[in-house]
Amino acid sequence: MRPCAPNGGLFAGPSCAGGAPHEDRAVARLTRYAFGMTSLRYDAELPLAWSQVEAFEEAELRRLAHRNEQLMLLLPSLEAATETDEEQPDPRLQAIDFKLHLLIDMVGELLSRHDPLPPMLPVSLGSDDVRWRQTTPPQEDCQVLVDLYVNPRFPRSLKLPAKVNDVQATEGSYAVTAEFLSLGAAVQEQLERLLF
Repeated sequence: MRPCAPNGGLFAGPSCAGGAPHEDRAVARLTRYAFGMTSLRYDAELPLAWSQVEAFEEAELRRLAHRNEQLMLLLPSLEAATETDEEQPDPRLQAIDFKLHLLIDMVGELLSRHDPLPPMLPVSLGSDDVRWRQTTPPQEDCQVLVDLYVNPRFPRSLKLPAKVNDVQATEGSYAVTAEFLSLGAAVQEQLERLLF
């Protein structure tokens, strides 16, 4: 992923679900900051949901890792397909770009109608954990499956197995930290590439 590109990136903001992506995508700008020079994070409001799991079996973790890997391989292609070259002189290519944008928007809208996106929450994504704030948090020390929609324009979520290791009351809500369980080596590597 390009460093904080002017047009957003794979982690498209809320405005990318519709409307003019190049005008409002800065609403969810990529923010990178270091914790002891060892960790980078991405902060934005993104659709997020979670469900409690008694315990993840190894077969389920492998299935989730494979699914997430396929999705993360698709995201760069989706981003490249939806970029607009405003200096593109060929009107035929501009027409193809327009049709491609329209098709992606239509597919995204159909998927959203069939399976509506969860609420937008303040999310902080790292390579080892995900943090968010909400009024109805999971219990501390429980295992959860986190559905995180990193690009609301493409309503298909990463399904991240995690363990909730911290829940802190804040003003009118709770700050939740969930540490990832076995994501798989390929998914972990791709996630780190996205953050860097």
